Formats: sequence, C-alpha cells, structure tokens
Amino acid sequence: MQSGEGTINGVVATLTSDHVRAAASLVKTGKIYSLAVITNPEIHAYPGRGYQVLTAPIYIGSGDEGHTYGENKLQGIDDFICLWCGVGTHMDGFGHIAIDGKHLHGVPTKQVIHSRGAVQYGVETIPPIATRGILLDICRLKRVDALDSSYEITREDIDAACARQGTEIRPGDVVITHTGLLKDIENKRSYKAGGVGAQNLDSEAGIGLSAAKYLVEEKGVVVVGADNWALEVIPAPERGMFLPLHEYLLVRKGVHIMENIWTRDLVRDRVYEFLFVVAGPKLSGAVQMPIHPIAIC
Repeated sequence: MQSGEGTINGVVATLTSDHVRAAASLVKTGKIYSLAVITNPEIHAYPGRGYQVLTAPIYIGSGDEGHTYGENKLQGIDDFICLWCGVGTHMDGFGHIAIDGKHLHGVPTKQVIHSRGAVQYGVETIPPIATRGILLDICRLKRVDALDSSYEITREDIDAACARQGTEIRPGDVVITHTGLLKDIENKRSYKAGGVGAQNLDSEAGIGLSAAKYLVEEKGVVVVGADNWALEVIPAPERGMFLPLHEYLLVRKGVHIMENIWTRDLVRDRVYEFLFVVAGPKLSGAVQMPIHPIAIC
C-alpha cells in the first residue's frame, strides 16, 4: 500500500468501498466543514503564480451587449479564468515533481511532460477521494496560535497530538496538520512571516521527512495535507536538500499532497476525525489542481 507501485493513481487507488463505508459511519451530526480558502486575485501565492477572472455577457450576432433572449428577456454571463493551478487550496499531482529527470515509478520527464501538458500523471487521472480524515492540531499540542518559523513536526509530535486528541491514524486515512500559519479564509494576510511572497520562502513550519515516512510507511496514510503553502518544514533539516517531502511523497511513494487547507473551523470545534471528501476538475494534462475538500462529522 505504501509504495504506490503498479498504479498511475498512487496509493489512493488502494482505497476500497470498505474505507468509504467506515468513514461514512463517522457522520453523526451531518455538519459540513469547508476546508478551502477563497481564491481571489489578491491571494498570497508562490511568486509568479496568480489568478484572474474576466466576465462578459453572452450575445450572439447582434453586437449588442444588452441583448436578451426569449419573451422572458433572459441574459447570460460567461467567465474566463486565468489560474495557476498551484494557487489557493490545491492538490499536487505526480507530474508536478521530478527528481533528476524522473517522476513516479522512474518514468522520464520527457515521457510525462509535453509542451501542451502532461501526457502521463495528469490530474484528470486522480480519482475522487472519500475516506477517513484526521486533523492533527499541533498548535494546541504546543499551546500556541501558530508554530514558530521552521518548526519541524516530528513523529513524536504526531503521536502526542493523537494521544491528546484521542485519535488513531489508520491505513487509508488522509492526515492534515494544523500549523496555524493560514490565518484568514481569503489568504490575503495569512502567513506569520507576512505572506507567501519571496520574503519568506526560506522558512516555514511543517512536517519533517521522518514524520512523513512514519505516516506513509508505518501508518498507511494515502494523502497528506496542511494549512501552509508547501506542507513541509523549510528549510529542510537534511542539509543540501530542497523540498524533500515533495520528492518522497510524490516521486518515491505515490502519495498526493494538499496545500493551503483551511483548518481553523475544525480546530475551533475540536473536530479531529471525520468523513473526508475531495475531488477536483478533470483538467487534462495539468500537474496540479484546485480542490474544495470537505469534512463531514
């Protein structure tokens, strides 16, 4: 289950109807939590990424923007969106990261990425996910509103948070960590260091590599997410390594990454175990995708 071998979908393809039914049994109140930030043109994002939307009325042939249709004078509005798929709450596909020219299962980049998109590992191959979700409130564990810059979440932190919350991580789970870095739902002023601009790309509290290995290899987790922009601790404690969790999860293990997850509502209500559901648009050839995950308890 942990290696992701034999499937283009990675380990999420190992989820079965049993996982869905078990997770659905967690629903007691039917309350739904949105785990996505609002994507807007002012959103903090990795440098060079952005979002813009253009709206225009629908009219055919008349040249009149005020044209109406039918006796009821129906009018329509269309929209065109220019979006970097790594903006806002999103999931990383396996085409997003390569190590020395090779993606998941050792597939060469030249066989994955073409000029008009990914021909392997496009996000259209990622199936909808419905399984048990676990929130790890590391801030409550450490008694802080937000973790200090470059704090590494360890396997000991994971175990301590589970013990404090009375939760147990099981095979097939989605695990999300709360670092406290994402502070507002519109993600305009969220991060402790003042935004996800170039001024603070060199530091972030997040999961360490040993903790990720613990989650995947010993606990059997299928997706890992967090309320920060890169999931992992920055800089990497492993000297000379750049984003080693992205390498480990996406290239070595076939485990998808979710970033900019909105966790504060779950933290407020102390909801740590829930039915987790997520899907994204089937954007052929894209290597990341915007998502709107939800938790139902």
